[in-house]
Amino acid sequence: MNNTENIISINSDPKAQIFDIAHYAIIGDIYEILPDLITRIKEKKTKQAEKMKYKKITQKDIDKLVAICGSDNVLIGDKIHEDYSRDELAGIRQYPDVVVLPGDRDEVVSVMKYAHEQHIPVTPRGQGTGLVGAAIAIHKGIMLSTEHMNRILELDDANLTLTVEPECS
Repeated sequence: MNNTENIISINSDPKAQIFDIAHYAIIGDIYEILPDLITRIKEKKTKQAEKMKYKKITQKDIDKLVAICGSDNVLIGDKIHEDYSRDELAGIRQYPDVVVLPGDRDEVVSVMKYAHEQHIPVTPRGQGTGLVGAAIAIHKGIMLSTEHMNRILELDDANLTLTVEPECS
């Protein structure tokens, strides 16, 4: 039994497993267990996907996404850049079926509503700078990138606060 199996088998509760892994990272060398942990997570997600039976993207789905976000904001096939297949975590790559670049909250809501109704998996993505594989479209489907959402929505002088879109920096 390797180190990852020791950690994972301590608790069957996922929240407790996260705590155990975090504890190990503090007292041990997380890089020692990271490759095996990534492989096990990917295998588990694949098994979950097999159970969930997500719908495959069709031309009808792409047409609907184009109607929501516009043709310049829906990427398919060769137009999907390699950056959308990964984040900064080395070793895991998976291209989504389609990348959607909504311009505002209403487009995000429409895409999410449609994906839910059609049982299409959605992977949200900011700039892809994460280190944990969360921005990788393991189940393919729709990658919803917020990179075009970069506006200041409100300046509240009285409370000294800004309301901004996800990519506003």
